Amino acid sequence: MSQSSPQPSRLQAKPSASPAASDAIVNLYLILSDAYDRAKKGFKPGWSDERVARETGLALGVVEERRERDFGPLMPAGLPEDLVTAVEAADKAMTALAGARVAFNVALDRASGAHAEVLRLVARGA
Repeated sequence: MSQSSPQPSRLQAKPSASPAASDAIVNLYLILSDAYDRAKKGFKPGWSDERVARETGLALGVVEERRERDFGPLMPAGLPEDLVTAVEAADKAMTALAGARVAFNVALDRASGAHAEVLRLVARGA
């Protein structure tokens, strides 16, 4: 009769953030919800990443990364509306081009494979 060795638990406990760190992240999102204007892609008057960092006790880099990822980028204050619109259009175009590039690469791989197969068949028949 064979003995099986005990298997390590598949559910390894992940290190959890301290209660203070968890509270700081919650406060970050509460503050950003009020202080960041998604439509204008900027902070409301009196707010900045630096102030949010001070208010929450989080590092500036954490605030910037979370704001950028979850709320949006910062557009410099005072940009003309047509420039903001142009930047947004350029962002959308870049996303579309990235998707088109992926589709092109897939089609190119298929065509290259078909070409190689044709050359293989021609070489066998010769």
